[in-house]
Amino acid sequence: MKKKVFVLCVVCISLVFCGIASAEQTDFVVLLDVSESVFPIFDDLVNYLIKDALYYQLSFGDTFHLLSFAGHTETILEQTIRNEDDIEFIVSTILLLHPLGKYTDLIGAMETLYRYVQGLPVAGDKEILILTDGIHDPPPGSANNFSQEEVSRQLAGIAENIRRQGWEVHILRLPSDGALSSETAPLFDERDNLGTLSEILDIETTEYTTEKNGEISNLTFGSPSVGFPTHLGKVNPRFKVPLTITNYQDNQLLIKLSAVMYAGENILEKPVVTVIKEHDEKIITPRITAPRSFGQGENSLDISLVFEDDLKVAPNRGVIHFYLKKTREQGRESTLSFLMTSVLIVIVVTVILVLFFIVKNILWRSSGVAGSHARVQYETATASPGKGYTPIELFVSGQNKHIGLRNVQLMSTGSKKGLGGKGSSFIIFLLDFPRNIGEITCEGETYTFYPLRYEFFPEHEGAVENCLGREITAISKKQRGIRFVFRKYVSPLEKINKIMHLTDKPGKINGCLP
Repeated sequence: MKKKVFVLCVVCISLVFCGIASAEQTDFVVLLDVSESVFPIFDDLVNYLIKDALYYQLSFGDTFHLLSFAGHTETILEQTIRNEDDIEFIVSTILLLHPLGKYTDLIGAMETLYRYVQGLPVAGDKEILILTDGIHDPPPGSANNFSQEEVSRQLAGIAENIRRQGWEVHILRLPSDGALSSETAPLFDERDNLGTLSEILDIETTEYTTEKNGEISNLTFGSPSVGFPTHLGKVNPRFKVPLTITNYQDNQLLIKLSAVMYAGENILEKPVVTVIKEHDEKIITPRITAPRSFGQGENSLDISLVFEDDLKVAPNRGVIHFYLKKTREQGRESTLSFLMTSVLIVIVVTVILVLFFIVKNILWRSSGVAGSHARVQYETATASPGKGYTPIELFVSGQNKHIGLRNVQLMSTGSKKGLGGKGSSFIIFLLDFPRNIGEITCEGETYTFYPLRYEFFPEHEGAVENCLGREITAISKKQRGIRFVFRKYVSPLEKINKIMHLTDKPGKINGCLP
């Protein structure tokens, strides 16, 4: 027995490490303007943005690259992040830079950036962060001394090359001429070229001001933030933690909190799923269990939050403080009593259900309903819109339709059903999709489809009204397209009946000439 357990553990550990080894890592490349205009905000830029990016946007195994530029461009470091010591090394290295350059060769910097990223290993994702005021002011004698019109043309060409590579790019506009707040920032500078870059790359440029220091990382990367409570007061061993989540994106965000980690242990009782509207915030209240080592009285819990779909959240770690009224051992008796009551209820309900199905089976047998005839009766009843219910069927192009009634759902006014991968009401299993990337709702005779994860529906900017019979296209994470249609379900028995009724009036279909 011990040998079997040992072999099982070895297999599980091997699978875990194989998964880690096969996961693609990210090359995170920062292009940092170190001209003298950056000097007043340089420390804040490192502490509020770059440090946040290292802790919350990257994972262990990712590689951080730093290029700095003023009159010319330099490669400062390339460091793979294996632990927090590597992060501290990167931060200390950046703080040693001297942002005192007299000139800014933006064209040369962008050309070097493109060549540098293109020369990185093909495997893995590429993410770029550009930090500059967008002004091109090369030193005398530079080959990049052009008119403003030619500067825009040169930068547009480089940006187009970057866009074609499909790299993810973020741009943070740094203040020029010492303008550190939104009140003192100039309204327009004709030398600013970030408009050209953001237009060609089809991304938004984030503006830096000192008022945004606390949320500059979230604004730049579009990642949601989590606000942790200061003190929870007196709590039992099982308690809820109110977390305020802010969505900085221009579209609604599906949040799936799958784990709350403390000292390598998941103390979350069950996952929490919610949707947050664009530029809005919501409070979620996950229930956690205090570790056994915690005693009665004041306690502090250093937790890390884990979200599904590799969602980047900054910060995803925090400390919560609370007064524990009783330990888990003290609450064992009351918990045991609750469990005994729950078991008793489950037994009673089980007995009732068993009796119900026995009686139902006897009635079916006595009425002669059996085998395939019972199946036909069930499909006929499902296809009937009695009692306000209408069966709706999902048809996916190329997907096997012989799966019984799995993709047939009864809907009535006010109901909604999710669509997506495993666990959804309507399932797409031909391609790999997460759970509930969209949903269909029913209001009377009107059916509307709402995309919940717009990255999977690039062709649809909003809801699809009157969606029955309309083709809808979804794109998987691997950029493979698929078409699907919602329609009212008609059972095979009803189809046979319609065909048989054609003999009532030969030569006519539904009472009309063909």
